[in-house]
Amino acid sequence: AAEDLAFIVARLTADGAPALANRLAGAIGAAVVATGIDRQGRAWQRLAQRLSVFDVAVGDAGEATVGNATDAATPEMLQALIVDASIHAIGLSRTGLFLMVDDLHEAPAEELLTLITALEALTDGSSPVVSVLVGLPALKEQMLAAGPFAARYAYRSIGNPD
Repeated sequence: AAEDLAFIVARLTADGAPALANRLAGAIGAAVVATGIDRQGRAWQRLAQRLSVFDVAVGDAGEATVGNATDAATPEMLQALIVDASIHAIGLSRTGLFLMVDDLHEAPAEELLTLITALEALTDGSSPVVSVLVGLPALKEQMLAAGPFAARYAYRSIGNPD
């Protein structure tokens, strides 16, 4: 598992609910809080500021609350949050940030585009981020339709899980 490889792991199921980027921000915030980050320190203050853009608050127990914000997130906003979380991971001697998004085939096209554009900007290797995007076989076509650059991604089919 990614935890065994010392990643900070943020998981989300894209169940078709709105504000995918906001909900992913909540998952990232909760994963970072679970590391025991000093909530008074500068690293947390920077992350909290990034999270507030997504209308996300993270409680002391690590539970993330996503407000009523619509998904007006830009790829740049999401990318900045992901980079800051991965920098925090390195500061804790962790491998990086591992993002797992399940049922992504249910995401609206514009929200899918926001996510894959943010991730595309991270493919230069400067940030220790691994993303696993999971969905039905149609997801590949949905991603290609949302952003032609998605042709560069590695797609794997695991077949029917029966």
